Amino acid sequence: MEGTTMEGVIPSLFQGQYVQYVRCTKVDHESRVKQTFYDVPLQVRNNANITESFRDFCKSEILTGENLYDAGSIHGLQ
Repeated sequence: MEGTTMEGVIPSLFQGQYVQYVRCTKVDHESRVKQTFYDVPLQVRNNANITESFRDFCKSEILTGENLYDAGSIHGLQ
């Protein structure tokens, strides 16, 4: 809807932002990346309600095994 009075309406109504935060536990490294979204991927299965689903989405996660975080050339996989 570029060039119309409706330009920018969808983002203004439905777009949000959150910060993805990673802190390494074994080395001094942390990362904050602002992410833009139009929907929140909540897990419905195994959660009793939307509040529990949202808490599940926001909870901390320990990255291990094949899911290690790449902390760059100085610290490598963590």
